[in-house]
Amino acid sequence: VTFQNGLPWWFFLKYNGPLAGTRLQTVDPTMACDAIDVSRVIGSVCFVATAISTPGKLVITVLDHFSAGELDGSDTPRFKALCELFAGAGLRMDATSNIRDEVIRKMLINVTFNPIGAFTSGTVGEIMDFEPTRALSLKASEEVLAIASSIGIVIPHDVARQ
Repeated sequence: VTFQNGLPWWFFLKYNGPLAGTRLQTVDPTMACDAIDVSRVIGSVCFVATAISTPGKLVITVLDHFSAGELDGSDTPRFKALCELFAGAGLRMDATSNIRDEVIRKMLINVTFNPIGAFTSGTVGEIMDFEPTRALSLKASEEVLAIASSIGIVIPHDVARQ
């Protein structure tokens, strides 16, 4: 089981919306989708926060939860087994019938806070408490929501504002 940040190579595979079947060479330049049978993939998203403790060393500060689901939204025995495995390890795994929504929700966090935090060294709380960076983060989230909507994924604006 692997987790990644960003748009996964499988995003438009086994998808019924606009761009269905599109292969994302920009995020998969070696075309892993040719080597990995997409029917073996369970989509996943990790909601974790880290901090740099020393140069080159990250420390996990928050391990909130994982979200996962079959790419076609089905509820399979292998997926149930994966959820049980995570639960047995004491990790929260949220099962979803639409993993792409979860990818976009995570992208909302990454796109709105990571660049601003990198430029300002600010925490999420500091970014949201300072009006100019708060306004910028909200504008970035609106852009993510517009792009998601254009490919058939609608995330409520109140979710983005959280």
